[in-house]
Amino acid sequence: MGKDGNPLVIGFAPDRFPKLRFTAREYLSHMAAIRGISKEEARSRIDAGLREFGLESYAELHIRHF
Repeated sequence: MGKDGNPLVIGFAPDRFPKLRFTAREYLSHMAAIRGISKEEARSRIDAGLREFGLESYAELHIRHF
């Protein structure tokens, strides 16, 4: 538990992406599904994050190109 009494959530950001054939959007959707986030919520969060960082044009790029 964190200091505020809420459970701690640990994230992972790899230095290199695995050689998977996911697009950026597919990879993020997959990670959201693992976390139990609904498809609708994931789509909303992913779109918002891509907009926030100006990455909309990279959403369909395969992650091996990053």
